[in-house]
Amino acid sequence: TKGLPTAAGARHLYNMAPKEDATVVARLLRSGAIIPGKTVTTPFACFDPAETRNPWNPDHTPGGSSSGSAAAVAARMCPAALGSQTGGSISRPAAYCGLVGLKPTFGRISVYGILPVSYELDHPGPFTRSVADAAVILESLAGKDPLDPLSTDVPVGKYRINPLTRPPRIGIIRTYFPENADETMRAATHFATSRLDSAGAEFTDVHMPGSFAELHENHALLLAVGAASVHRERYDAHRDRFPPGLSEIIERGRAASAVTYADARRHQIAFKSEVLAAFKGVDLLLTPATPTPAPSGLTSTCLQQPLELRRPSHDRPAGHVYPRRTARRNPAGCPPLRRSPPALYLRLVRNPPRVDPHSIESIWQLAPCIRTGPSGISRV
Repeated sequence: TKGLPTAAGARHLYNMAPKEDATVVARLLRSGAIIPGKTVTTPFACFDPAETRNPWNPDHTPGGSSSGSAAAVAARMCPAALGSQTGGSISRPAAYCGLVGLKPTFGRISVYGILPVSYELDHPGPFTRSVADAAVILESLAGKDPLDPLSTDVPVGKYRINPLTRPPRIGIIRTYFPENADETMRAATHFATSRLDSAGAEFTDVHMPGSFAELHENHALLLAVGAASVHRERYDAHRDRFPPGLSEIIERGRAASAVTYADARRHQIAFKSEVLAAFKGVDLLLTPATPTPAPSGLTSTCLQQPLELRRPSHDRPAGHVYPRRTARRNPAGCPPLRRSPPALYLRLVRNPPRVDPHSIESIWQLAPCIRTGPSGISRV
């Protein structure tokens, strides 16, 4: 944002006023948007919590890293705000704050002018209070940017909510996601599937590929190497001033070998192909967005577990413990739309950059079918 202070949630380490707008800001302004100010993120958009509170219950986390953006929209301070996702930083705050959160296909929205976490994993996207608003924001932001070599050259259609021309085919995973959700989230998922079934949707069981079990470890490595690269000079000069969570990530990235990094990239590429094959014949994948509603406490941005529980074992694949769930949607570059309540993902799975215009429309057409959760289910 040209002329506005940018601190990346770490004013003691990074404080500047950019001389030009990021592409996402420039496109919003060109579309007539008003930028009233900036929101708080976790330090450099990683896991150390910010001071932001959840508007629905100040004793609960709003999620992160896009904490302030989600809280501002949920508190009705603005109709929309931008966030970014490298692991789960749009989907988790949207889930915890009861919003629509859209993480688009990788490259659909330019990252030029955005302080990165990882160049190959970052996805900017909007928070809104309605699916229709998310469609309008995406239409303003999407499209090829000559300043961002990773942006995709795909035509931008009119994202509108229109009647479907055929019943949508929705993929359901019966194992990992519901097995690791609490009763509240399972009930919300059941409610949503019932509503969609009544509206004429067709459901198909989907099985994730074998590479799914290794996804978190490889994704975490790519994120760590990216963060180590982005913060190399700053970390060398001010190591003792970095927050502990980010320091741990950077140290892991620095310790990674080139061979290990190459293996993780190869896994990412293979996973993209395998997951597309797994979803052949379905338009969308529907899963719980998070294992639980927003946890109480402000010492983290998600439900925490002892460190040893985060490691893979013979009966627990890597990524078993949250917040790794939301990170599983990121490596494939596929766009999830978070519609809350109830707490669900509606994710369109397609092969970017070859976008089927009908398929992308189906997200906007389907999501409004789910309006309210069953009695007793709250946002936090």
